This record gives sequence, structure tokens and C-alpha cells, in this order.
Amino acid sequence: MKHASPALDTAAPAPQISTPCTSLVTPAEITDWQGAGVAPVAAADLSAGDLADPSIQLPVADYIREAGGLFCLWSAGPVDSFLTGDATVPSFLEISVQFGAGAEYAINAPGLGASGGRAGECDVDDPGSICQIDDLVGTGTWVEILSRHAVGTGAGADGIGTIENSVLAAITAAGSHTGVIAPETGTLPLGTQCSDFATTAAIQSAVGSAVTASTPDQGQTGSDPQTPVWFAAQDVLKDHPCVFATGSTTQVQLAWIPGGAWAWAEDKTQPLADAPLQPLSLTGLGANDSASIRCASGSASCVVDLILGGDWIEATVPASSTAADKRAAATAVAQAIVTHLL
Repeated sequence: MKHASPALDTAAPAPQISTPCTSLVTPAEITDWQGAGVAPVAAADLSAGDLADPSIQLPVADYIREAGGLFCLWSAGPVDSFLTGDATVPSFLEISVQFGAGAEYAINAPGLGASGGRAGECDVDDPGSICQIDDLVGTGTWVEILSRHAVGTGAGADGIGTIENSVLAAITAAGSHTGVIAPETGTLPLGTQCSDFATTAAIQSAVGSAVTASTPDQGQTGSDPQTPVWFAAQDVLKDHPCVFATGSTTQVQLAWIPGGAWAWAEDKTQPLADAPLQPLSLTGLGANDSASIRCASGSASCVVDLILGGDWIEATVPASSTAADKRAAATAVAQAIVTHLL
């Protein structure tokens, strides 16, 4: 084994500021904008919506929290994925903060329509629509406020401004931070490209087709509601997901969170897409490593979650893959990763 397997750290990294979510905005301000019945979501439940959505790999909140950012959520019902833009999701307010993200804000500013370090759009005539505000505080702190189904008495053209002003005042008072956190001692070092996790030959053997590797460009595109602040967190962590593809057909998707064992410890207790979760036997795992597999009905797609050296690595063989047996392909991909890294 090339790397010792550290004991799992089940505690989430502390945000780089001591300001708690409850100090960013008052309950009265939330009720006035969002409406009654919106309550704080516990940290362990922040990722529930993303985990239940098979189109999403690792949850947005986990990236931001691992990178030392702040992710706060208030919801009027079960947490749904705010990335989908589904009009049936409960009323919610999300506030996320990523430090050391000035360059990433500049990259995304044109797509956000930002001007002077601020971008914002609210359709107050349609309470079901997304309201999204993105601010740059100082030179490097990206603050995003995302709201849906704002039905409070203050839900007017300027209503979100009260919340925005309170949040920005609290973040400004907290000072500037780099957004760079030293990884936990003993954590397995990870690369930044697909080739750092498995060879192309191994993936080709697993899926039965020739593949090439690529890392999708960062930035916001299209009109679907997105949270581009998570791209900043991925930049900090150097973990933009990558894909192995045959032409335009995605065969394997890889996503990872360095030091993310804590996130998997939280998230595996939530309802997961492509459940049920089953243990997966692989050669070469250390005493504190683990492997789990979950497949959609009929194994139409399969996901393997690996905890290796304290990191969380997720390999997906999606429905688009031409692999004849997706469970077998996912297992082979996982074994290739373990062999390559350990």
C-alpha cells in the first residue's frame, strides 16, 4: 500500500469565520421576506436535496463547507435540490459564502450580469421563481443569496435588500480570508485530473469502449438556476469533476472532495439517489477505507462511493454509458481507482 489509511474525521471543517448562520440575518427579516414556516436546516441535512437527485454528483454544500466557506439554509419543508429550479420545492432561503474567490467571481460575473461587484435578479410577480443575489465583498469574498417562493409581506421589489444588507454587514465585519485550508494531516493527496485517479486503459477496459478524459469548464451557462459560488469552492479545493467519454457519450463521471470523509459520514444517512446502498468488496482497501455501491432500478446507472485515505471519491457510470453491465463497470472503475491511488 502506497499510503496509510488515517482514522476517519467525522467533523466538518470549521468555517473561516466564527459568525454563525443565525447571526447573518434575523428571524424577523426572514419571515418578512420568505413568509412564515421557514426554519433553519440542521447541518447534517443541508445536502439532502442534492443527494436525492440522480443528476447531481457530490452536494454543493459539501464543497463549500470543505473549502472553509459558510453554507446556511432555511426551509419550509423537506430539503430539495435548489439546483433543479423545480417549482414544487418548498419555500427556502440559502446563503453561501466562499472566501478567496475574487478571481472566480470575475470569471462568472458576465454570466451573472454583475455590475460593480453585484448581480441580482428577482421576479417578484411570480413568487415561485428563483431570486438570486451575488455580491463580491472586498476583493475576494463571494456572497450568494438564493430564495424561492418568497411570499412574506415584504416580498416586493426591494424586500430582499434588507436581508442582503444584513448579510453583507455581517460578512464585512468578519474580515477577509484566503479561502485556503491546510488538509488534515495524513489525508491521501489527490490530483486534479481524471488521469490522477485511473488510467484511460483501465477505464476503457471497465466500460468496453475507447474513452478520452476531460474536465468541464467552470462558469455559469444557460438559464437554469445554478449556484456558481460552488465553482469557487472547487477552485479552492482543486477538485472540478471530470469525465471519461466516448465522443459526446459520457461513460464515467468522477467527483471528489479532499478530506471529505466527514461529508460521507453525514450524507450516507440521507435518502440517496440510486439506492439502496450496499457494501462493495475491493482489493487493497485500508483499515479505515470503505467502498459502497448503489444502482438504479435494473442497474440503469450505478454510483460507487469510496472513502480512501480520508478523501471522498465518487465514480458514476451514468445511464448514458454504453457499458453492457453498469454494475460490473462501476465495480471495475472503483477497483482501478483503488489500485491507482493506494
